Amino acid sequence: MIYEYYTDGACTLTKTNMGYDKGPGGWAFALVKDNKPIFSASGHADNTTNNAMELTAISQTLRHYITRYYSPEIYDTIKIYSDSAYCVNMLKKGGWVYAWSRNNWTRGKKHEPIENLDLIKKIFEILSKLREGFGEVEFIKVAGHSNNELNNYVDQLAVEAKAAAMGLGI
Repeated sequence: MIYEYYTDGACTLTKTNMGYDKGPGGWAFALVKDNKPIFSASGHADNTTNNAMELTAISQTLRHYITRYYSPEIYDTIKIYSDSAYCVNMLKKGGWVYAWSRNNWTRGKKHEPIENLDLIKKIFEILSKLREGFGEVEFIKVAGHSNNELNNYVDQLAVEAKAAAMGLGI
């Protein structure tokens, strides 16, 4: 079976004298069938970044699939659509995360630390289990803020979740 999900994150950074600091953010995902959302979820955080919200949306997507649909005897394909090149390039088959895991969870020749490592490790663990033989996970880059209705839908959910973190109602 093929499961298609759209994911997105949103964040408003706070400007300070030293540059930008973390701020309120939101994440969202939608399970799609026949190009229509059939299930969606969202949430928010108070002190975060956009990349953390993008990763949280993917983590929650994988959690949703595992708790609702995963069976170790059935080979499924999970397609995750994201407008985050950072997430797609990191998590796709052969992406950055595989080199980081072999490099003791550092990046580059200088062994630089990786931001959002806790989220990345959780996602990597789930991906590794799914890809061990009973599933395929594909990450597909979509253009953000374009005419892709499903990406716009999850973007709106993430923005509404971010507003909730800010104490605003949309």
